[in-house]
Amino acid sequence: MGAFCVFSRNTAMTTYFAIITCAILAFAALNAFFWDRAYVRSYRRQMRENVYHCLKCRSIYTSRASGESAVCPVCGYRNGRVKF
Repeated sequence: MGAFCVFSRNTAMTTYFAIITCAILAFAALNAFFWDRAYVRSYRRQMRENVYHCLKCRSIYTSRASGESAVCPVCGYRNGRVKF
């Protein structure tokens, strides 16, 4: 009878260990997910901006224009988007 009690206690401890380990891993995964979402949210505005280099006045500027070209804010010349 004593061996049976020890066996059931080890099974219970193994179950508790598995539950605690799964809870810690789930917490870490959710924390990583929400941290990543907050990090991406802060740079979402910059991701939508395009970089342009004016050929006329040699200034570099950004714009949220959806096309392949935008007007330079300094001289008004239309320039193509810089592609990296």
